[in-house]
Amino acid sequence: MSAHRTAEVSSETDGILLSLPQSDLPTKTKNQGIGAATATKVADLVLFQLPPSVEFQNDFYGGNCQIVANNQSASLVSPTTSFKLVTVGTSNTLVVWKDEKERKKDGERTNDADEDSSTASPPPTKRSKPTAPVTSCRLIQPGGSGASFLIGQPHTIDPADLFQWFEQRRRQYSNAAGMVSTSTLSNLFQTSTMEIQTVLSKLPNIVAIQQSEVEQYWQLVPDEEVLLGQRALTEYVLEENMLQDNNGNAFLRMDDVTNGISERLLQLLWDQDAKDIEQLGSNEDRSMAIARKTAFLAQTDPSRRKFDARLVYLDPHKIAFYVLRDLFLRYPSYAMSDLLQKWEARLPMSETFEKCLTVEWLQEQRLVPDQLVLEDVDNASGITSSTSSSSLGKVIRLASSDTVLAWKES
Repeated sequence: MSAHRTAEVSSETDGILLSLPQSDLPTKTKNQGIGAATATKVADLVLFQLPPSVEFQNDFYGGNCQIVANNQSASLVSPTTSFKLVTVGTSNTLVVWKDEKERKKDGERTNDADEDSSTASPPPTKRSKPTAPVTSCRLIQPGGSGASFLIGQPHTIDPADLFQWFEQRRRQYSNAAGMVSTSTLSNLFQTSTMEIQTVLSKLPNIVAIQQSEVEQYWQLVPDEEVLLGQRALTEYVLEENMLQDNNGNAFLRMDDVTNGISERLLQLLWDQDAKDIEQLGSNEDRSMAIARKTAFLAQTDPSRRKFDARLVYLDPHKIAFYVLRDLFLRYPSYAMSDLLQKWEARLPMSETFEKCLTVEWLQEQRLVPDQLVLEDVDNASGITSSTSSSSLGKVIRLASSDTVLAWKES
């Protein structure tokens, strides 16, 4: 890219203006396709305003940002965040600053070497100095027609769009051929790798089949295998003794949990779809990937706690729900007393889990009435509101017999 100039902006919020030579921005003409350079002069400039984030500016000056674009859109991407580049319509934009005489009169520095330290706002600590000249200036938009400039709008990924992309890819590929790297997804969706990983970590069907310190490769797995992974987790929790920290919070070691889930899940996968010995290898990788994702999603909210990453603090509400869902995958309805008995038998003996074995808990989680219906044995009479003896004599069933219970984050 040709030489450019940065300038500290004094407006409602401090930021940075970056001027790019127009000749560096490919455009489409009548005789040239997209990507061909135009014959504009190097002196013709296009301005765009960088976000005011100090962290982002550090990444920018450190050379850790890039522009990712296709024929429809472009984004400015750093290692941790991304901004969609949007053209602010013709605004007759002006950037003004004091001329050399006025600056000398005010005692300001005027040479380019001194201008590397802006007088508009002190530079953050440990920030690399830009190689381009920096000066104090003000951005003015008086209105009317004229030049346009770019701004960066926060760019967030819609998890539904990402999931749909994986669905379409699964129709084209199978097994390892369907894996895609984090960096590839970052380029496709024009976002940072951290943002991609954050979204993927919340989607239970997308798992990291292969991972290393350098790269992760992701693949979509069927709903059936996700449910089997959660069943394997509940079996492991029932068989193993939960540990407790100094505050009485129950936890397990991450390696123990993932290995325990994977071992049980591997057998379930083998029983379900293994036709020959060659299938076992791919099942081993897949079961470990599903085990890692299952253990991660079964935790209490990681963003609200500060515990050792090697430990798993399981959410008892989620564990109780996984067992309940598995029971309703077997039968669409139960006598309430029968359900409570089967439910309790598959949970650890703990006061924490006992609190989940109530109609009130089902109502708190909006399972009743959204997904489950509680009614009289002979005549539907609506939903009960207590755990009185009359509740135990009722029948509980799926609101729709062909649905699977879904956990809703509070």
